[in-house]
Amino acid sequence: EGELLNLMGLGFRNIHALDLISYSPWIELGDMHAMPYKDDEFAVAIMGWCLAYSSNPRKAALEAVRVVRDGGIIAVGASSANTKERAQRLGYSVPIKMRQTLAELLGYFEPHVGHLFFSHDIPPSYTENWNLMALFSVKKPPHGSPLSSVVPSASMIKSDPSLVAAHS
Repeated sequence: EGELLNLMGLGFRNIHALDLISYSPWIELGDMHAMPYKDDEFAVAIMGWCLAYSSNPRKAALEAVRVVRDGGIIAVGASSANTKERAQRLGYSVPIKMRQTLAELLGYFEPHVGHLFFSHDIPPSYTENWNLMALFSVKKPPHGSPLSSVVPSASMIKSDPSLVAAHS
């Protein structure tokens, strides 16, 4: 709910939040794989650390693309973790899929990743837990064309290095 209140305080309207389970009257119950919203309904979608819980992250990503208008923005975050090390430390296995790289995370949205405004990837030699983040514009095919279901490769990801911020 904190994110919703922050967005409302910044003047955003037509805010919808969706989750499978919620106690909050501000959060609608629903499935990220089949959102109850119209095509192109939103200017922005925020997917904060939810794809790790998806049984089909590609489908969830394309569903976010469907509800965001062409040129709109998607903000996505995920954790990348050494799940074997984490299981040993916690004493139990974590039943969620962890993303390993930003390329893999953005790959779920391809070929609909337009301009990459911000990214936060894993440093090459880092082996601990890390948060991945990206903020990108959505590019869609001409009206009436179906959204792509082609499985992308990491080489399909495009960015403008002058506008990409990455921490190391």
